[in-house]
Amino acid sequence: MKFCYHMIDAIQRLGIDYHFHGEIEVVLQRLHTKFNTLSDCHNNLYELAVGFRLLRQEGYYVSADVFNNLKDTEGKLQEKLSEDIKGLMGLYEASQLCIKGEDILEEIGNFSSQLLNAWNTHNDHSQARIVRNTLGHPHHKSLARFMAKSFLSDFQGTDGWVNVFRELAKMDFNVVKSIHQKEMLQVSK
Repeated sequence: MKFCYHMIDAIQRLGIDYHFHGEIEVVLQRLHTKFNTLSDCHNNLYELAVGFRLLRQEGYYVSADVFNNLKDTEGKLQEKLSEDIKGLMGLYEASQLCIKGEDILEEIGNFSSQLLNAWNTHNDHSQARIVRNTLGHPHHKSLARFMAKSFLSDFQGTDGWVNVFRELAKMDFNVVKSIHQKEMLQVSK
């Protein structure tokens, strides 16, 4: 399942998801029916957070209770979560889809934001830039078309599909740019 989450997330961040709307919907419908029972997803912080975010942002109801297993016996978020920067970024973005009264998501948002800000001040490399970008422009509150270039430079992957989608995003950007330029010429006449 993690492959599906990762691929859908990449497609959306590249702004080419409209080409795959039907396929994404089919995958998310399947994932939604199984999300609460996917134990492999719940063992990986990033997969849990991205799965939750993808489903929520596409209108599927997923209970915030899936994050309760991140708490220790005292009811606080586990300290070991601070070691997983990618997972914390996923949690931060998932928390942006909080519904009023979901205390666990508010707690997760504050927790991940504090840790990411603290981590960000101690590091001066590309990962710090990605963290700053996530904090400043969470995916749910951004326009993919404007963030795609940043995502392309930040996204690291060696899978063949990554390169294919990267090329598709570049071609799509150029086609859309050309269409807009033609429209501007017609409007200015």
